[in-house]
Amino acid sequence: MRSLKIYLCEDDDMQMKVNRLVLTEHLSRKNIKAELICHTEYHQEDEEFLKTIDLAILDIDLDGNSGIELAKKIRTLNSKSAVIFVTGHPEYSLEASQVLLSGFLAKPLDPLVFEEIIDRAIVQINGYRASQMACNTASFQKGKIVIKERCIISIEKIPNTHEVNIITREETLTVYDTIKDIDKRISDVFIKVNASVIVNMSYIKRIECKQVVLRDGRTYNIAYRRIEAVEKGYKEFVRRMY
Repeated sequence: MRSLKIYLCEDDDMQMKVNRLVLTEHLSRKNIKAELICHTEYHQEDEEFLKTIDLAILDIDLDGNSGIELAKKIRTLNSKSAVIFVTGHPEYSLEASQVLLSGFLAKPLDPLVFEEIIDRAIVQINGYRASQMACNTASFQKGKIVIKERCIISIEKIPNTHEVNIITREETLTVYDTIKDIDKRISDVFIKVNASVIVNMSYIKRIECKQVVLRDGRTYNIAYRRIEAVEKGYKEFVRRMY
């Protein structure tokens, strides 16, 4: 499951420590994985990361830079990112609102309000992810076969061959491929339950007795070493999507 990517930019060292502490403790309590990059100023080399972030938490009055201009740059690089401002300058709220904010927090920071706005931003991010998931495709046999991921129920290795069965809502396709390679290519809506099977978590009805039970009645055994990862991954998926 892909973790959240969060960019925290604050030029006051003490405020940075407070923001980071409140954020990491809240995400930990919610059992939300996050990749967090913290800077006291904007760096040009951050741009590649900014293209992929889910959430930016910015001070408006950065040393030598405008947080609002940085937010505009982030939204240009990644229009689906959520932006939260933390500032001691409430007079900037009108200008900041033009960036399509997910939240505006005044200093000194109120941790409970911060957590509430973080939760709202995560709901927004999950909405973007869900809409993106509906458009994702998976390709096989060097692009000769392209299938919408939402149509794939599971992928099974055919024993003693170099082939897999792609089980969709309408048919089963057999292609030359490996579970290992497919697992690297597809999105995080899928999870590998054992060395021979990948399932689309959207089709999981329940997990019980070390088995994944799908909505169509199909069942797959979970490898012993994968039990914790599968259960945790599915819980995260349910929380993120629903």
